[in-house]
Amino acid sequence: MALAKVDRTTPDPTGGQIVRDGSGEPTGLLKDDAQGLVSGVIPPPSADRIEAAQVKMAGMLLAAGITSFLDAAGGEETVKTYAELITKGVLPQQSPPRC
Repeated sequence: MALAKVDRTTPDPTGGQIVRDGSGEPTGLLKDDAQGLVSGVIPPPSADRIEAAQVKMAGMLLAAGITSFLDAAGGEETVKTYAELITKGVLPQQSPPRC
């Protein structure tokens, strides 16, 4: 929040809300379009971090009995990492394609 210069004087953007505590200080919760206030200062995750998150998530889903999933939120780097994990045989939901 400090990097984005969001503080008690920052107005709520159109279509969003900065949630504030009883004294008017931002709590860190940004609703809807208010998320745009900080999204520009958050660095993108590294490939290693994306991979670790994907492996953890796949394991949690499998433990819950979910044997397939769709990740609609990922960009190009996310898709690339999924493909690498499938090729390595790391994702329990999918084995590498066989010819």
